[in-house]
Amino acid sequence: MIDLFEREKFGPMLISFLFGAASVFLIFLAESTVFLTWQYSFNGQWFTDLAFIFLRIAGPEELVKVLAFALSFIVFRKHYNEPLDYLIYCSLAALGFSALENFLYFRNHGAGLFVGRGILSTVGHMFDTALFAYGIILYRFRYQKRRFWLVPLFFILSVSAHSFYNFWLLFPGFKPYGYWVTVLFFLFTISIYAVILNNALNQSQFFDYRKALHSTRVSGFLLVYYGILFLVQLAFVAVESDLMNALYNFQSEVYLVGFVAITSTIRLSHMQLVHKHWFPIRFELPISFSTSEGGYSYLKIRGYSYNASYLQAHFQEEILLRPMSRSKGYVNWVAKAMMEEIIFFKDQRRAFKTKVYDANGENPVYYLLIPKLKGKAFNEDNRPIVGLLKWQEDFDDASLYPSLDLNKMRIAEWLLVYPSDFLD
Repeated sequence: MIDLFEREKFGPMLISFLFGAASVFLIFLAESTVFLTWQYSFNGQWFTDLAFIFLRIAGPEELVKVLAFALSFIVFRKHYNEPLDYLIYCSLAALGFSALENFLYFRNHGAGLFVGRGILSTVGHMFDTALFAYGIILYRFRYQKRRFWLVPLFFILSVSAHSFYNFWLLFPGFKPYGYWVTVLFFLFTISIYAVILNNALNQSQFFDYRKALHSTRVSGFLLVYYGILFLVQLAFVAVESDLMNALYNFQSEVYLVGFVAITSTIRLSHMQLVHKHWFPIRFELPISFSTSEGGYSYLKIRGYSYNASYLQAHFQEEILLRPMSRSKGYVNWVAKAMMEEIIFFKDQRRAFKTKVYDANGENPVYYLLIPKLKGKAFNEDNRPIVGLLKWQEDFDDASLYPSLDLNKMRIAEWLLVYPSDFLD
């Protein structure tokens, strides 16, 4: 799968970003030619205002971003060898467009917009163009070029999403409530973008279950980026006005935008990698309410837990299992084990058919290792916690897997997982 830091990829990605930034000038050109005589003021009629946003704002912006992507595709076509490439390069064109647009906004309206546009608007632009990319991905990799209409359809969807985002900010009849609707819509788009990204990863020709997506590193990188945005805005507003005003502005945004940033980063870093599987796109929030083992309700961000990805990275490699409890169980020693097969149960939740050896490293017995799905998934040493089940007759019948729910299986013992060289 694509490595964003591969040297041969860096140049094309940078140029795609610059193509996107340059596409902003096409909007200026259209303003001075095609739209020169189209003068319009929002009149409070929702249908005409929405149509104006669709045809005059969202449509042209999405079109120039697509043109920037098309130019990138023509110049660097040899780099497009998997679905993720289309998503990455489309997103980079959108990010380039957003970067220059944001710079112009900051120059004209001040640094107080830095965080809002740097997070909501930038990711919004990326999501809108990603919809177009997904149409290409479906056309090329799922339906083998049998449904060309998917490409224009998803372009219309990208313009529609962009229009809906802008409508609640610009329509006079919804002020000041429109901003909250836009933020809510933004959260829905995060869930959709996460599924698009997940499906692109699943279809990669370089797919390998042992390549774990380190979600904590991804989310950590994004959170550092968002933190820098907050601090930069604080500094610039303090220079423009005064420190007290900057702190007030910072406080008014840190809770809402901070929540959105944290939710977005965690959701976008929790991928459920299943080779060749297409997850359906659902219009849902990236958060949900769950109940802990102690009966307490808590807010949970959707997505697949990293501990499962960690285990997946050791697929078909020797590992060590250490019991968490001192009471006698199935495994009373630091046992050598080998995860031989990944089994997908209900909702594509995975477990591992694992061969566990006795204390002498002999007489292997098969068990089912289940990543901890609820509550604390790692111990204090950052070792993943797994549940152990004795192998059952039902597990020999693959046709039963889709109906078996891992959440309802009774765990016989909790273990910690270590790499095979941990005791060396």
